[in-house]
Amino acid sequence: MILMECNETCVESLHLRCTTDDEHSFRRMRRVSHEALNKTSVAEFHPLHAKEAVRLIDGILQNPTKWDVEVFR
Repeated sequence: MILMECNETCVESLHLRCTTDDEHSFRRMRRVSHEALNKTSVAEFHPLHAKEAVRLIDGILQNPTKWDVEVFR
């Protein structure tokens, strides 16, 4: 019962915060990220992703026991 009341309070508090100044900041950030990551602009990243995929596979083939180092580099 106490947990449920706490959860409701947290949700109400979060909702109040999101509907004030954070809503405007969220919309601004959403607009900016959409411009950077829309369907057309994402296609520009394809050559970079292809190059990184080759580097990843090459690193794993060079030293298979340390594959995790390549993945997280």
